[in-house]
Amino acid sequence: MKVIDLIFCDDVRNEIGNKLSLCGVYQQKLYVALDATWPILFPKFCVVAKIQTEGETSIKGNLIIKRDQEPEKKLSSFECSSNGEHNLFMLPFVFNLFSFTKAGKLSFCIETTSDGKNERFEFPDYLWIGPTQAKK
Repeated sequence: MKVIDLIFCDDVRNEIGNKLSLCGVYQQKLYVALDATWPILFPKFCVVAKIQTEGETSIKGNLIIKRDQEPEKKLSSFECSSNGEHNLFMLPFVFNLFSFTKAGKLSFCIETTSDGKNERFEFPDYLWIGPTQAKK
C-alpha cells in the first residue's frame, strides 16, 4: 500500500457514478488577504488522500498535521477496504470551520495499519499558507 498524493481544496462533493468533484483546488500555496488577522477560520477545508493498495485488504488510519515545532495533531481517522478489484482510493476529509493559526509551511502525514503492518507516509512542508503578494 502507498499514499500517492494529497490534494487540498475548498469542497468535495459526491457525484452520481462514483465520482468526486473537487472545488477550489489549491496548488500547494494557499493565499489569504494581506491584512488578515490570525488565526484565520475557513468555513470549509478539505484534504483528499489518494491511496493505492494491492489485492484484498482493510485499512485503518489517521490524517495528521504538523506545523514547525508544534506537536503533531490528529485531524481525522478513516477505515476503508479493497475487494481486490479497485486498488485506487480517493479518501475525502472535509473539515468545517477549520482554523489556520499562523502563516507558514504545513506538513502532513498519513499513518495506516493494513494486514497487521503499520506504515507512515510523510508529506513534509506540503502546503504553504500566507498573505497574498502585494501588487507593485
